Amino acid sequence: MAKKSISKIILGFLITLLLFSCSTEENITESSTNQDVEKVKKWFESDLNTTKLKIIEYTKDIQWDKAIITNGEKGQIIEVPITLLDFVTTTNTSAKKLTDHHRLLFIKGENKTYKYYDLQIFTSDSNFDNLDKNFNYYSIKDDFNGFVTIFDPVKQIVGSQKFKNGKIPKPNITAKEDAMAEENCTYLVWIYEDGSIDIITRLYCEAGGLTGGGPVRGAGGYGGGGTSGTGTNPPIIDYSVKNPCDKIKTLKEDPNYKNAVAALKENFKLQYETGYYISESNGYEAGTPVGNLQLSGKIHADTYGIIHVHEDEFTHQVNNGILRDEEVKPIHMFSPADVNKFSSLLINANKHQTPLDKVFIEMVSSSGRYQLRFEGNVNNVKNFDYESLKETYKEKMNLYSNDLETGLLMFIKDYIGIDGITLFKMNDDGSTDRKTLSSPNVLATNPC
Repeated sequence: MAKKSISKIILGFLITLLLFSCSTEENITESSTNQDVEKVKKWFESDLNTTKLKIIEYTKDIQWDKAIITNGEKGQIIEVPITLLDFVTTTNTSAKKLTDHHRLLFIKGENKTYKYYDLQIFTSDSNFDNLDKNFNYYSIKDDFNGFVTIFDPVKQIVGSQKFKNGKIPKPNITAKEDAMAEENCTYLVWIYEDGSIDIITRLYCEAGGLTGGGPVRGAGGYGGGGTSGTGTNPPIIDYSVKNPCDKIKTLKEDPNYKNAVAALKENFKLQYETGYYISESNGYEAGTPVGNLQLSGKIHADTYGIIHVHEDEFTHQVNNGILRDEEVKPIHMFSPADVNKFSSLLINANKHQTPLDKVFIEMVSSSGRYQLRFEGNVNNVKNFDYESLKETYKEKMNLYSNDLETGLLMFIKDYIGIDGITLFKMNDDGSTDRKTLSSPNVLATNPC
């Protein structure tokens, strides 16, 4: 079949490459021996314990004997088809009705090493042959419909391009900007006999959909190449630079958020917690006090935040057979119940494909405002028995009564054990500070 040119899917870290002219014979050059494949296999297997490719954990077979070797502008490219475990597949919003196919992609680096990538091919063609050597980094058939994604696990960069009849569709200039900005995540999932699925893990995300961009071009593959020297490349999406500080800055500019904070600041003298559960579909919903020191609320599929008050010290009457006064001293820092609720938000967001960097819980008190954000591996997030930690928490916070920030971070590290939870302080002057433990007992403060 004739081969059609397409724009280069850049692997994030690659600078824009000059398009070049060359024939099909120059683009596709088979290696005369298996030595190159044996070298990359030996390197990959020796380095397997350090690989950051999640998909390898769910791979049944790496078909080294079916490796596809091509040569072109980027040098020699080796693509090795892989087969996932039975009842395991990948999917995302754009690929629900498409079949998925997988390859490992290797580019020779320096000092006898290789750069490696997770290559995924999603297509509407039920007869697509993942072993077809004519479908490769430098060449693509003119009857291919679907999209190709190349993920760099080291730099956490993903590039993706959609194709229709082997060509890049022209941009939809009438598309709404907010739709283009939506995040599209690829998940590894279990498929059950009844057709239902469970998410195993999120592999990666990209923004702006998979529409690509630029004019239709002449001969080449999903790696690039061809005769045309004009047009634009697909967008580079680098999710390794997600910055919670930017998310907090955007949130603080939201009028609804400002109004919620202002309202909660009026509640410090109450004798029960107040606050809001925040979702895309229902906005800011008032929570329901549970006793004096907890707040409950409904977590919807698209709930991404909770903001609540830790009230000031107060005295109330209790009746344990004898009516007496009881002094209540709320701690102006996140409690074990708060951290557990934050874990629930993260688990829920991961299940319903809400970007994890959007999720937060905030505590508002007369001593200050704080947020928890997450920057770790969501697969390590779990709910825990926070009730059993109450007394330990009180002891730790009493010990650090003059440094609650350090006390909380040490408590999370020593007793909860979820890596990746970061503490942020929202200062009265509008600035935000990031709080981390730079060593086991030393608090580091870095301004956003």
